[in-house]
Amino acid sequence: MFSFALTPEIITRVLGWLHTAGLFALGRQADAPASIKADGTQVTPVDLELERYLTTQINHAFPDHNVMGEESGRTSRAGAPVTWVIDPLDGTSAYLEGIAGWAIAVGILVEDRPVYGFHYAPRLNEMTFTDQFGQVIRNGLPVKRLPQERWHRRAYLAVGSASNYDYRLNIRRCRTLGSVSTNIVYTACGLAAAAFIPKACAWDLAAPLAILQSQGAVLRYLSGGPFSISSLLDGSNLREPLVAAHPTLIDQVCRHISYRPPTSPLQQPGMR
Repeated sequence: MFSFALTPEIITRVLGWLHTAGLFALGRQADAPASIKADGTQVTPVDLELERYLTTQINHAFPDHNVMGEESGRTSRAGAPVTWVIDPLDGTSAYLEGIAGWAIAVGILVEDRPVYGFHYAPRLNEMTFTDQFGQVIRNGLPVKRLPQERWHRRAYLAVGSASNYDYRLNIRRCRTLGSVSTNIVYTACGLAAAAFIPKACAWDLAAPLAILQSQGAVLRYLSGGPFSISSLLDGSNLREPLVAAHPTLIDQVCRHISYRPPTSPLQQPGMR
């Protein structure tokens, strides 16, 4: 089995890339125009510029590795066991609306398994990543808080902005943080009790899944089946919703989420 050694030098380099990308995104946030992609999601020139920047940096530093991006797809280098998965701007809607939880995420897959993850929320000034020992570091310090193992009075479920339209969430406290990756990272760090992910692609999940697994939590389908990110490396979307939580809590959370019969939404046509 191939292994990729994440050294302190590589970590420093990747953190520098993310800080540079974050400063660029912050500087463009006030006046970034948006357009609608074929799948109904929004994209801005900032998404495209950040992905180009990160892809260029990775290709220069690791020319024998694959790179997969939300906007550009996946390179295919024969025999390359390492794939860098980029979400240049996770939570584009939140970014456009001034909500703080959007993020820049870079995950490293080794033989299609999430091994390392980097997650940067510039507006929150939060940098979370896995180090070379598999330890999760948040703003320069090891994360001491573990994923929540039981539901309690202050516990909340991190959700997407449209989750309550398509699903019944029989949970008292739900919060929309701004992006799929932030929802999962907050779950990994014990801030959210769990996360519900109705829709996502590989680039939404690669980085936060590595962080989540390093903390001992799991990501699985709402129906109970196991999830593998390899099923999304063709660029497809989820076939059914996911839930992220500690293994002792995830069954309880799943029992309180169910499908909602479709109705006519109050929304602009073509928007999600």
